[in-house]
Amino acid sequence: MTSHTVEQSDDGVKIKVFSPHESGDSAIYYVSYSMTGAVMNWADTAELYWKFVGDGWSADSDDVEMEVYFANAAAGTAAVKGDNFRAWGHGPLTGDVSLDADEPMVTYTIPCVHEGEFAEARIAFPSDWVPQLAVSGEKRMSTILSEEKEWADEANARRAHARMIANALAVLSVVAAVAFTGTIVVLKLRRRKPKPLFQDEYFRDVPSADHPAVLSALMSWNDVPDQAYIATLMKLTDDRVIKLEEATETKKKGLLRREKEEQTYRI
Repeated sequence: MTSHTVEQSDDGVKIKVFSPHESGDSAIYYVSYSMTGAVMNWADTAELYWKFVGDGWSADSDDVEMEVYFANAAAGTAAVKGDNFRAWGHGPLTGDVSLDADEPMVTYTIPCVHEGEFAEARIAFPSDWVPQLAVSGEKRMSTILSEEKEWADEANARRAHARMIANALAVLSVVAAVAFTGTIVVLKLRRRKPKPLFQDEYFRDVPSADHPAVLSALMSWNDVPDQAYIATLMKLTDDRVIKLEEATETKKKGLLRREKEEQTYRI
């Protein structure tokens, strides 16, 4: 059975979920909560400024997606993208923000929010979409646009720097590969082929026509080994001077008067 605890402090709310599981199991948990004070209603716009992925996580958050809907938008001013309906995202440069003025809704998608990083949403929308909030006398839109332009310029500079580093590494890898290949080719061309120490004519055939028994005797310092007799029989048989035939099998009494077979040959 799944259980959970909720701890509230000045810094926020900590939720712990306890669920028994076995190795390799996976589970999906849904957390539902309400926030107050997340939306500000200014004189010229309403604003949602919320960090939906904090920087306190000890692990990466993969495939992050957040959708923001406006409950009272249908009864208020029509959304016009780029005018009274705008959205920005802060955090990883790989994030994407899309607006749907017909719904209306805003979608944030981020492939990965790494450990120690954060992801923020900032949305400016008509004030009458939140009629229950009191309107502040201060105008906010010009400040929002100024801040977002400055941060967008910084983000674009970081993207350009990252692309420059990636391109430099790609060029460097190609140059290194070409230089390595050229070095190998030059070394191959400059290196002389080694000459063998043996410069005489090499014979692959039998060095002489002498009888194998004679050669065996020479190799054994005039001592004729048993192999010379076998070589002689093989040589004479090959020259058709003699012929080896299997003799009739004979039977002899062995140990304990048991018969055994013996194979003999004759020339």
